[in-house]
Amino acid sequence: MSIKKKLGSIVISLAMISIFSCVNLDAGAVQKNSERELALIDKLHEIADPSLSPEQRADLVISKMSLEDRIRIIGGYQRFYIKGFAEYGLRDVEMADATMGLRNHGRVTAFPMAIVMASTWNRDLIFQTGNTVAKECRAKGVDVLLGPGVNIYRVPNNGRNYEYFGEDPYLAAQLSGEYIKGIQDLGIMAVVKHFVADNSDFDRHRMSSDVDERTLNEIYYPAFKNAVQNAGVKSVMTAYNPVNGVSASENTQIIGTLNNKWGFKGIVMADWESVYNAYEPFVAGLDLEMPGPRFFNAKNLIPLLEEGKITEEQLNNKVKRILSTCFSLGIYDRPAVDSNFAAHSDENRAVAMKVAHEGIILLKNKDNILPVTEKVKKIAIVGPRAKNTPSTGFGAGMVTVPEDAKVDFYTGIKAAAGEGVDVRKVGASSKFAREADVVFVCVGFSGWLEMESMDRDWEMPSSHVRTIKRAAKNNPNTVVLITAGGGVETESWINDVAGVVHTFYLGEPRGTAIADIIYGDVNPSGKLPYTMVKRYEDLPASEYYLPEGKKLFRFPRLALNGSKVLRKIWHVEYKEGIYLGYRHHDTFNVAPQFEFGFGLSYTTFDIKNAKLSATEISGDQSITVTVDVTNTGDRAGSEVVQLYVADKESSLDRPAQELKNFEKVFLEPGETKSVTMTISKDALSYFDPAVDSWVAESGEFEIRLGNSSRNISQTLTFNYKK
Repeated sequence: MSIKKKLGSIVISLAMISIFSCVNLDAGAVQKNSERELALIDKLHEIADPSLSPEQRADLVISKMSLEDRIRIIGGYQRFYIKGFAEYGLRDVEMADATMGLRNHGRVTAFPMAIVMASTWNRDLIFQTGNTVAKECRAKGVDVLLGPGVNIYRVPNNGRNYEYFGEDPYLAAQLSGEYIKGIQDLGIMAVVKHFVADNSDFDRHRMSSDVDERTLNEIYYPAFKNAVQNAGVKSVMTAYNPVNGVSASENTQIIGTLNNKWGFKGIVMADWESVYNAYEPFVAGLDLEMPGPRFFNAKNLIPLLEEGKITEEQLNNKVKRILSTCFSLGIYDRPAVDSNFAAHSDENRAVAMKVAHEGIILLKNKDNILPVTEKVKKIAIVGPRAKNTPSTGFGAGMVTVPEDAKVDFYTGIKAAAGEGVDVRKVGASSKFAREADVVFVCVGFSGWLEMESMDRDWEMPSSHVRTIKRAAKNNPNTVVLITAGGGVETESWINDVAGVVHTFYLGEPRGTAIADIIYGDVNPSGKLPYTMVKRYEDLPASEYYLPEGKKLFRFPRLALNGSKVLRKIWHVEYKEGIYLGYRHHDTFNVAPQFEFGFGLSYTTFDIKNAKLSATEISGDQSITVTVDVTNTGDRAGSEVVQLYVADKESSLDRPAQELKNFEKVFLEPGETKSVTMTISKDALSYFDPAVDSWVAESGEFEIRLGNSSRNISQTLTFNYKK
C-alpha cells in the first residue's frame, strides 16, 4: 500500500474511532438500579395489565402519552437507547453492537465473525451461539442486539463482508435465522440488517445499489424474508445505501415489501445517521430514527401534522410497533440486568471456541503436511499477522478481547508444540526458516485495512505476498495462514506452498483454535460460504462494482441544510443480476480457485446410496432425500452434505444449480449415518417479475448431492407438476 493510501486509511480509522467511541463505556451511565426498575414495572402494570396482549398493552400506554412524548420515543436517545418515560412505567431500552458479541460493554466474549459462523454450516451451533450472546446481553443489561448482518457477499472488497454470512441467499438465511432464534429465545431483540443490497461500504451514504426486482427477490431479499417469516425477527434495520436511487430509510419499494408483502409487524429502524429528512422516511414506514432525533422531532413533525401531510394515526402506529415489540419480549417487565446470566464465562468461551474450530477452512494440504506430527521439531513462524493476530475487522462489528485472554497465532502454536519443539518467530529468509520442518506464514488484513466505512483491496498487501514467496522459495514445507474477512488473491503464490488455511477473524479463540487445527486436536470441517476466484476479472460483479477512477477509500462529509441532508447520489448497476458467485461460475463454466462449499478434512468421506421418497410430486407436496455418509478415513470428523437443485428447462434463464439444503454430520472412523433432507415447492421456484410472484414450473428437476458445488457424488431426478 502506498504512503498516501496508508495515511488516508489512518485518517479514516481515526474518524471511525471517534464515531464508534460514542457508545457509553460506563455501564452505569443509564441507572440500572433494580429498586427503581421494579418501581417502574409496578407503575407499568397499573397502566397496562401484563395479562393483556402486547398490542393491547401498547394501546393503553399510548392513550396516556402526550403528543410530544410519542414523538420523542420514535427518535433515538443518547445514541444507543429507546427513550424511557417514568410516568408511564417505561425504562430506557438499551441497544448494543453486534453479531460477534457485545461491543463496548466491558469484559465479554469476543466470538468469531459472522463469516466464520457461515463457514461452520452448522445450524444447531449457530442457534447456540445466538443464545450464548443473548446470555451476555442479559448479564450486561442490553435489551437489543444490533445484528445479525445478512447482506450478500457480492465482491470480496466490501469492508463489512466479515460481518455477513457469505454469497448464497439460502445458506445466509438458514444460519442467520438460527442465530436470530437463539437471541430472541432469551428475550433479547435481534435486529437484522442492513436492508437491503448493502454490498459495499464505499461512499455508502451516496452510492445507490441499482437492482432489478428478480435479483432483489432471489439474491438479496431471502435472508431478510426468512428472518421475518420463519425466524420471527423483531426489528429490521435499513441500510445506508440508496436502492434504485432512493435512500433505504425512505424507500417505499423495499419497506413496502417488508411490511406489506412479508407481513412484518416489528420495528423498522434506521442505521445510525442514515435518515436524511423527516417527511419521506416517516410516510415510507420508518418507525425509529437512530441514534437521535435529528429529523424525527417535534420541530419537524408537528408542522407536518398541522399541515395534514402526516397523521397522528401514523405516529401512533410507529409508537405501537415499538412498544408492542418490546412488550412481546418482556423487556419492560424485567430489570435490565439479570444476575442469573454471566458474560465471558467458561461456558460462553467454549461456544466461541467451537465456532472457531468448525469455521476454520483447510484449503490446501499437499502431501498431508497437516496436521503437524511428533516428527516436527522445528517450526518457523513468519509474517506480520503472527503476533497480535487480528481478532476482527474494525467497526460496529468489533468486540475487544480482554487483555489477559489474548492468544495470537505465534503464542498459540508455541504453547501447543510443547517442550522439545523449537518454535521461533523469524524472518522468511533466516537460517532457521530455511531449516525448519514446517514454516507457517501468517498474512492477511487487519482492522486498519478491513473495516466499516471503506472497502479493501482484493490483493493482500504486497509485502505479505513477498513474504509468502520468499518463505516458499526457501522451504517447500510452507503453510499459509490467511487472516481476512473474505476472498483474497492467491493465484500468484498458491502453487508454491504446501498448505493453505483460511482463518478469517476468529475473535478471542484465534491462537488456541488455529493451534488445535494444525496439530490435529480438532479435524477441520469448515466449508467456504463464498467462491474464491483465480482472477479478479472472474468475479461476475467486478465489471459493475465501482466506476473507473473511483478509489476504495471514502469517508464523506454530508452537509445539513435546514431540514435536509444534501447529497449527490450516484449509481452502481447490478448488471450481473442473479448470476453471483457459484451461480455464475457453474453456469458459465468459469473455474474457481476454490469453489463454494469447498473445505478439506484430515479424513475422507463417501456419499452414496441416495434415494428419493417419490419420483413425481405436485402442488405443495414435498420430496424427501436420504443419503448415506461414511467416514472412510482413520480420524473422526464432520462432513457437510450439500443439496443443489437444477431445473432442466425453464421459461426464464436460471443458474445451473442452486443450494437448497445441507446437513452437517459427525462420524467416527468407519461409521455410516443416513442423512435426510426435504425440499418443497419453494426450492423449485424462481421469481417472475412479469407476475410479481414466485413460480414453480412443471418439468424435470435434478437433485445433486456432494460436499461442494463442484464435487457432486450423487444425482437424482424427479418430476414436478403444478
